[in-house]
Amino acid sequence: MFKSALSGIFLAVHFMTWIVSLEYISVAKSTFLVTTSPIWVVLLSWIVLKETISRKQLIGILIATGSAFFLFSFAEETLISQGQRSIKGELLATLGAISVAAYLIIGRMLRQTIELKVYVFLTYTFATITLVLYNLSSIKQLAPDISGSAWIYIFCLALGPQLIGHTILNWGVRRFPATLVSTIVLAEPIVASALAWIILNEAIGLNSLLGFSGIILGIFLTTRYYKR
Repeated sequence: MFKSALSGIFLAVHFMTWIVSLEYISVAKSTFLVTTSPIWVVLLSWIVLKETISRKQLIGILIATGSAFFLFSFAEETLISQGQRSIKGELLATLGAISVAAYLIIGRMLRQTIELKVYVFLTYTFATITLVLYNLSSIKQLAPDISGSAWIYIFCLALGPQLIGHTILNWGVRRFPATLVSTIVLAEPIVASALAWIILNEAIGLNSLLGFSGIILGIFLTTRYYKR
């Protein structure tokens, strides 16, 4: 129970720090810093789980992370912030990466003995409680006055990326090392760009294609040299 609660708290911290970081730094910079999570997973896996990776896998992780940096470095800057505000945002986004890494590591530990439905119920419940308490303590509205269509989008986000997406991750960490799972998640911007191209007719430029190619290569190397 304690470890499930801790996992839920780390998941909540991930969301809190990542979202709040957007108040201080650009979406591109925040997203890149959060996608450094595979590097933190490697470190925590070695310290906590005594799991090691091969040199070729490490190269794959670095290629995928570096490609993500290349990809987001060309994204449009939507917020200009300097000095202490910028540093605060960078620290928050980095904490978001570390907290999701800790969340995956704990999941890797608990999923060896706990069924998926029990684990996700406990973890998501504690994450929800933590987020509610955070909003109450910061005197923020739990139910903001927004349009009905916005609520539909929020519901879709909660059902798709959060409930289904994170449950798939928690299914995966029982069968594969957290390092492998976190690296595969770097494919997220590729899928997002493909959907934006199909649904929103957003063009995919050469820089994006180069970044995507690097991410795919990094994921391939990481999975190719995985040994059970």
